[in-house]
Amino acid sequence: MVIAYKFPEILQKHSDNLLADWIKEQHAAITHRRDLIKDAELEQQSKEFLNVFIKY
Repeated sequence: MVIAYKFPEILQKHSDNLLADWIKEQHAAITHRRDLIKDAELEQQSKEFLNVFIKY
């Protein structure tokens, strides 16, 4: 199916915006605890997850 084939390409193209919005939403969540994970670590883990998700 063409849509499934293009999905990773679309995600890659918009990955910077997706990542920024996702991190913003994580920071805004009432469940976010800055005492458990530092902002830099949250950003790094989110970026790694998105990159792996796009590959598979």
